Amino acid sequence: MSLTRLMGGLWNGRGGDAKGWEVDLWAARRPVDCGQAMSHCHRPAFRKAQERATQARVGHIVVRARLSARRSATADFLVDTGATHSIVPPALARKVGAPTLPQRFEVSLADGRRRRLKACSMSVSVGGRTGPTIALLLPGSDPLLGVETLEALGLKVNPERRRLEPSRAQTALLVGA
Repeated sequence: MSLTRLMGGLWNGRGGDAKGWEVDLWAARRPVDCGQAMSHCHRPAFRKAQERATQARVGHIVVRARLSARRSATADFLVDTGATHSIVPPALARKVGAPTLPQRFEVSLADGRRRRLKACSMSVSVGGRTGPTIALLLPGSDPLLGVETLEALGLKVNPERRRLEPSRAQTALLVGA
């Protein structure tokens, strides 16, 4: 859902708060004083917020993570405590040169469908913590950090501050034979 759609109600009285403020998904607040729809807005700050929000949804946490295998890259990940596994699009796994595991894993997706997906192994760095993880390869998906990766890195979600925080000392995720 785009920021335009999320915030579209601000201009016609269906959204926002009583003071006419736009609520930014990244905790910044600024007055709504642009009379144009955000997709046509002339203000760079609005365009930048719209670009950053294309993968975010209200109440969700998006973090920047560094992935490493043969090469490294950074990507924005949606943190999903309802997902057991982390997910990356195959193109991102190829970009970092992550080796694909020989077996497929049967998983249930959020919409209830069951799929057999390939997976890859890589190192992930978030919030100053780094560790190995196994990520499922789901074509057309946005990068997603699941609970196994969060637990291995010793991170937990602080829903009030909408960020990740240390939960304990970092542990290793054992990727075994």
